[in-house]
Amino acid sequence: MKSWILMAFWLLLAVVSAYFFVVRYWLYRDCIEAAASSCLSAEGANLTEGGMLWGILAVAFLASAAWSGRRKRR
Repeated sequence: MKSWILMAFWLLLAVVSAYFFVVRYWLYRDCIEAAASSCLSAEGANLTEGGMLWGILAVAFLASAAWSGRRKRR
């Protein structure tokens, strides 16, 4: 039972990180690439290539969820 709670925790972190990746990087990737450093969103937020970090974290958290959710074989 404890492993399912841990898996849900990692999965929640993966979903939140994926959301931030989409909002902070993916939607503005063309603008960031054209500016070669940063881009201003409609809300005035300065978006940089550092938003890619959220995608890396999402993949790492998803891998952790998969690892903690696996069944132990005897």
